[in-house]
Amino acid sequence: MAVLNVTPDSFSDGGVHAGVDAAVLAGRAAWEAGAMIVDVGGESTRPGATPVEPDEERTRILPVIERLGATGEGLISVDTRHAEVARDALAAGAHVVNDVTGLRDPAMRSVCAEAGVPAVVMHMLGEPATMQDDPHYDDVVLDVEAFLLNQAEAALRDGVPSLLLDPGWGFGKRDAHNLALLHALPRLTAHGHPVLFGASRKGSIGRFSGEEVAAKRDPGSIALHLEAARRGAAMVRVHDVAGHAQAFAVQDAVEAARTDRASGRVALQGLRFHGRHGVFEAETRDGAPFVVDVTLTFPFPKRDDVERTIDYGAVQALVRSEVEDERYDLIETLTERIGVRILEAFPRVEELQVRVHKPEAPLPGVFDDVTAERTWRR
Repeated sequence: MAVLNVTPDSFSDGGVHAGVDAAVLAGRAAWEAGAMIVDVGGESTRPGATPVEPDEERTRILPVIERLGATGEGLISVDTRHAEVARDALAAGAHVVNDVTGLRDPAMRSVCAEAGVPAVVMHMLGEPATMQDDPHYDDVVLDVEAFLLNQAEAALRDGVPSLLLDPGWGFGKRDAHNLALLHALPRLTAHGHPVLFGASRKGSIGRFSGEEVAAKRDPGSIALHLEAARRGAAMVRVHDVAGHAQAFAVQDAVEAARTDRASGRVALQGLRFHGRHGVFEAETRDGAPFVVDVTLTFPFPKRDDVERTIDYGAVQALVRSEVEDERYDLIETLTERIGVRILEAFPRVEELQVRVHKPEAPLPGVFDDVTAERTWRR
């Protein structure tokens, strides 16, 4: 998804595409460079931005959308939080609505449903003018996930045909919040909706890299977006389409070569031990049974040669030492330590999943099991 800001005050390219002719040329160039969607916006939503009246927003974007739509060269999304602007943009030729407020306005959901178009549901804490003043979350991953799923459910119930979820990098989030959401993308993608990820040229990249000029942050943007794709993002929203297209082509070649190595999975399931992990005195004194499942992904040997595979007995011994010889308050910590030690001991492992079961956890009531699970990818 290519960013096309028809604004005088966007953080990276404000004023560059202010004229209709310049904006149309930029949109067509983005399609030519490999964009699937050109995202046209007439209101800056950078931190501290001044709101734009719908009439002014229409004046900026509708001529651009009409002329881009007339070419038939690609898809167009409208980046707006105003239902009336979205309705007019769809009539002018847009195909998707990208709403930074996450379809909170029922009128916006109605517009998308009536037009039969998909929408992007993005998470933003507060409003652009104040969202970075003091963002706070109990748990940013859980809070953002809950918001996105609730809004998606409401949109589908109201007739919106399909959705992309966007965790909203930089929209009411500190750097630690942003990175936590990046690492949590596999969790967000597991709900069945494709995920859109957009960190292009944002301030966090400047803080990570030391680059103060937003327009010079494309290398950092590419690095983040490649990682987002590896973690399951279906689409990235970018300023530099050509650079991203090249980077993704190279990543595709790398992944294809990985596939050619014939990687496979071996699972050790139901490894049973007695450990003393927990916060209660009885747990540390008497212990309890723990069951561990380990799934290893690595290149299978082309010959029947034991030296070219994983020593499963050594894996079992390593797990046993962590469960029986160490003590942790949390099974989450136990899970983490098992994984780290396996990855350190077996460099051939490309992907690892560890699941720890605590079937006799000290919980009231009837239950089958308590598990902690973690996945690593090199």
